[in-house]
Amino acid sequence: MSLGPLATWLGQAHVVGALVFGFGVLFDLLPPKTALVLLVPAFGCVLLAPRQLFRSVRVSVPLLALLAWVGLSWGWSVNPGETAFRLWTGILPVLALLVVAAVLRLKDLASAVRWSVRISLFLVVLALVTRPTARFSGSDEFLVEGWRGTFPDKNSMALYLVFALVATLALDRRRFPRAVTIGIIAVLLLGSQSATGLSAGLFALLLWAWLGLLRRGPVRQSAFLALTSLGAGLLFAAVAVTNITAFLEIYGKDAGLTGRTDIWAAVAQAVVDRPFTGYGLGALLNYTSPSQETFELWRQIGFEAVHAHNGALDLLGQLGAVGLALYALVIWATAWTAVRRLRSAPRTAAFALVMLSAQLLMSASENVYLGPWLMVLVILQAPLLRPIPPPQSDVTVTVTVR
Repeated sequence: MSLGPLATWLGQAHVVGALVFGFGVLFDLLPPKTALVLLVPAFGCVLLAPRQLFRSVRVSVPLLALLAWVGLSWGWSVNPGETAFRLWTGILPVLALLVVAAVLRLKDLASAVRWSVRISLFLVVLALVTRPTARFSGSDEFLVEGWRGTFPDKNSMALYLVFALVATLALDRRRFPRAVTIGIIAVLLLGSQSATGLSAGLFALLLWAWLGLLRRGPVRQSAFLALTSLGAGLLFAAVAVTNITAFLEIYGKDAGLTGRTDIWAAVAQAVVDRPFTGYGLGALLNYTSPSQETFELWRQIGFEAVHAHNGALDLLGQLGAVGLALYALVIWATAWTAVRRLRSAPRTAAFALVMLSAQLLMSASENVYLGPWLMVLVILQAPLLRPIPPPQSDVTVTVTVR
């Protein structure tokens, strides 16, 4: 049983809007509270969906536990007003997306993700052509080179482009549109001048190609390829560690990673005071409505940092060790399911494995776990949680009636 055409359209509208709003593509155009409008098509989709369809819906228990912990953080937040705002504008759309992605047909979900990428790229390119302010980040007093498009800054745009790249590789099977989309993403990534985004984008392309070779080859060849790739990765890591100064110079960074080491040290010290629960969603480092803890952290850092610039530290600061453990469980469960389906559902599994690996790489210097990245988890898990259809027989039986 599937959704009707109107319910399908409403569900797709919610998916497109949730991803576009969630990643901040409309940062310069619409206020964050507008995201609540996205609940309308989601509610319509659920209302029109056949009740029998919900009996077969599968959701991730670890993800639900994580979202519950995020919601509970309002109770101990040092900035309850900001936490409540983020729960309303960020977590409610994630919960709605969780339900909508579970009832949409996979081809309709994939189509909605593709359209979200195309709409986002169109808005970014349009802004770069028509608005000079879209070609730099920062303010009039402190300008940073690199395109930001309609995003808050260049890194926000670059991180989204990595998701758009992996989604296009996995979900767009038409060669020409896929090549055009990837070409636009590559140009925008280069224009962003984001070291994190460029590195993650190149890594995602290489990993996608590697997984393609791995799943298409025989078992013995795949094992050899996996072992040699692991050895090459360890060798590269050893060279990078022993020549860290040279690598930093290539990316235009100093030994302090443009102040990131100061942020890490201060956030790590703050985490010691609240190791298990953290300070609440969006409460520790917040520029729009800073708390007393935020001012103290800024004093230690020496400037007004807007986030932790590290995925694990960001989770510890907002949700504590419990939140970090729950998130790790979600990642492990998603990756394990993807590995098991690498042969039976190769593109779906590769989508999850490449995206999770790229997130892990980007998390070394950016926050890529909460916010819109919870929506990414929903998109990755939706097809993995569906039952595998039985293989069709290749035997054809012909009956002749005389």
